[in-house]
Amino acid sequence: MYFSWTNVEGWMSYSLGISHESFCQALERYEPSSAYWQRCLSQCLTTFSVYGLKEETWFEEGTEGKKSVTYFNEPHLVVLTFGEHQVGIANWYAEDDFVPRLPIGDDVWILFEPAEIERHIKGLSLDKLEA
Repeated sequence: MYFSWTNVEGWMSYSLGISHESFCQALERYEPSSAYWQRCLSQCLTTFSVYGLKEETWFEEGTEGKKSVTYFNEPHLVVLTFGEHQVGIANWYAEDDFVPRLPIGDDVWILFEPAEIERHIKGLSLDKLEA
């Protein structure tokens, strides 16, 4: 599975994308330290949950005046469960203090601790979406 932020018609520009094929066009690859992944390696994916915004309205002001756009069921965080261990993958903007402020972004965050995952869900008021 491959995860990235992506643009999907009907959603805001920065949504979480999941694919069976890589989003990368270049030859560059991120090689994570296996120390973070040891507890998930060789484990089967048992469940997953998707979090995002069931309904979100954004207001924009441009040359045509002020307008609003509403997006529905937009995913921003997936929680993968491998046996007893969870990994959260989200798309937020980079923040110097690692506290997300908007439930959108063009950076992929990987969350390894259940308390951290829960803090992000509550802090951004994310809804559990139907998978």
